[in-house]
Amino acid sequence: MSSGKGNRKKIKLWLKAVLILLPVIVGVFLLFILSFFPYVTEIFFSRGVFFVLSNIVGFISGLFPFSVTEILLYIIIAAILLCVILMILKKIKVRAFFKGVAVILSCCFFLCVVFYGINFYRMSIYDLMGYDKDITFSARQVYEACIKIGEKAEKEKQKLSTDKNGHMILSENISITLKNAKKGYMNIVPEYEFLFVPSTNVKEVMISPLWSYTGVSGIYIPVLCEPNINTDVPACQIPFNASHELAHACGFAREDECNFIAYIACVNSDSADYRYSGYLSAYIYLSKELWKIDRGLYSDAYTSLSSDIKVDIIAIEEYWQQFDGKLMDVSESINDTFIKAHGVKNGVLSYDDVAFLILCYEAGKG
Repeated sequence: MSSGKGNRKKIKLWLKAVLILLPVIVGVFLLFILSFFPYVTEIFFSRGVFFVLSNIVGFISGLFPFSVTEILLYIIIAAILLCVILMILKKIKVRAFFKGVAVILSCCFFLCVVFYGINFYRMSIYDLMGYDKDITFSARQVYEACIKIGEKAEKEKQKLSTDKNGHMILSENISITLKNAKKGYMNIVPEYEFLFVPSTNVKEVMISPLWSYTGVSGIYIPVLCEPNINTDVPACQIPFNASHELAHACGFAREDECNFIAYIACVNSDSADYRYSGYLSAYIYLSKELWKIDRGLYSDAYTSLSSDIKVDIIAIEEYWQQFDGKLMDVSESINDTFIKAHGVKNGVLSYDDVAFLILCYEAGKG
């Protein structure tokens, strides 16, 4: 008799565990199945389900002038501290607390899959743009692209204001600058049917200086469809970073693809701030690629680069060097693991893969 009760109790526990993990199970199942059907994922999910959901949620989060993500973070921290106090006072049970956390995390996982994870398995930007992955570019071609992009960056830099050290100064305040990210998308959406102008807005994070210790330039929160960026970085990085995070809101998950979309949005923008930031970022990625294959040509390209551009590149390097440490390493390791878990073998190194896409784009423009 007692054995029967014991078995029923075990079955109930298993059923409760399954119910708690059901959102996770469904999410993993969706990721697994859709990974085999990129065209279906592209048409019915990324351009269908995601388009509708992200615009609804993004519109709501975009109504707030501040980062909802940041406020939610503070609320979560306060809630955890309150629960710990209540557990100490024995007002709530420890088991009930962890059960509640498990339910919330399980549901959040499912929402992250729907609002972000599935987009890893849509058609690649290479296919959408009609680029041949088997094309190779010689060191000379990469060098010539560096020279070309460097000249374009210099031309745009001359239109901007600078501080006493020659560093770029944003033409507008940070709020207007971030809103201008959508304008670049407005200019390219008519040409690329796989893109749309997100209803959300890019948000500034008030604790940006602390973010820099983690090496984070920006983050897209899927559940809120809210792009957030670190505004403590050098001004020359802000427009490109804003465009990158907005690319996530367009339904692209892979980092190299978001970098590429950010590039074409920036260089086609009506804002000189965005055009310069786009060309500067492109030069940095291309020069990294050139460094890998021919350091002599890399040196030649850098030598020919305008001093107006070099001061911003040096400012970027010096800014991030001051935050080197274990916290940044841990943060990068977590991001690397997350990206690889979605089938991107290069992990965080995939950011640099944008160099190939930029080369294809520039070659196509002639």
